[in-house]
Amino acid sequence: MAFETLDQLFRWDHTDHGRMRLWFDELLQQGYYCGHHLIGRDTKIDKGVYIGQTSREAIVVDFTSSVFLSELFEEAKERCELIRQCRHPPFLETVYHLVRERMRYDEEQTMKIITQENAKMDGLISLDRFIEAGVGVCRHQALFAGILMEKATEEFIVPGRVSVDRNSIGYLAHAWDRFTFPSAKTYILNLSPPGYIGTLEDSMKEARGWYFLRPEDEKRLGVRYEG
Repeated sequence: MAFETLDQLFRWDHTDHGRMRLWFDELLQQGYYCGHHLIGRDTKIDKGVYIGQTSREAIVVDFTSSVFLSELFEEAKERCELIRQCRHPPFLETVYHLVRERMRYDEEQTMKIITQENAKMDGLISLDRFIEAGVGVCRHQALFAGILMEKATEEFIVPGRVSVDRNSIGYLAHAWDRFTFPSAKTYILNLSPPGYIGTLEDSMKEARGWYFLRPEDEKRLGVRYEG
């Protein structure tokens, strides 16, 4: 079956639905949840909170107060300096491998942490908790890699901007990182199995398991999803 536009197949409104849900429940104050801005497509990651379309844990990302992120950021920089040859931009490739080493994809153990912390119903929980346990699912992995890349842009290690993107098809939802250089060249970092790092264009033929193009990408590249 061919779909004329991605909007006919993929949904990109999870953050908006989550925002409206919190608004209706009178949990938002001037757009902030518990003092944190909502992390969404093309928003800043640091100091923010990542909520679900429906109630689940609300993941707080705070580089300064994190026990682990500063040390891991330094490790990423050191690894990057040691790279002599790589297929992709060095810092992005370093972060991709570092996060996959330090946080394995494990749905069962992730849910145990969320239950133990009593965070199922929009309860705040730090990303640190999942880094410490070494487990997470796509959203935790994307936030982990995303904050490291965001910090790298702030320190002028790599030019560009990072976004934690997510969409869904039916009942299946997924989150990943999108990094855009000043030249407009865009890379995708999908930390969850089977994993993918590469350009947005190459993701259409190389990536397995998901479709990463935004609706505006489809128009720009003149492609459509074939499923």
